[in-house]
Amino acid sequence: MSSIVLWVSDLQAQEDFYSSLFGVPVVGSTNGFVEVSDGKNSVLLHQLATEYQVPTPLTQKLEAISEAAIKPIFTVASIKESKARTSETFATFATDSLTHGEFIYVDITDPEGNVIQIRENKS
Repeated sequence: MSSIVLWVSDLQAQEDFYSSLFGVPVVGSTNGFVEVSDGKNSVLLHQLATEYQVPTPLTQKLEAISEAAIKPIFTVASIKESKARTSETFATFATDSLTHGEFIYVDITDPEGNVIQIRENKS
């Protein structure tokens, strides 16, 4: 398992999204830090310093960050189920998917505009 660290403004909104996406409760939480993990995927959410935060709590989704150096990919049992579990968040799922090798992939913009990808095994 690998982990990714995301610096976030609205810790609660991001916690809600990632725990819903993976269908798991939060693994650990301390002041300004939350870990969400399902044993395959791990996201470590760190609260941004106040001077770098967008206004919180979020009242709408943020625009996608189109020029990021990386796009994390997380493996889920079902893209459809992950989408349904996150329907109450500000996340946006791409309408098109991509098949490559043994996986089906779909892009998601999380509530703070981070573009990620989830994949499910096509068999």
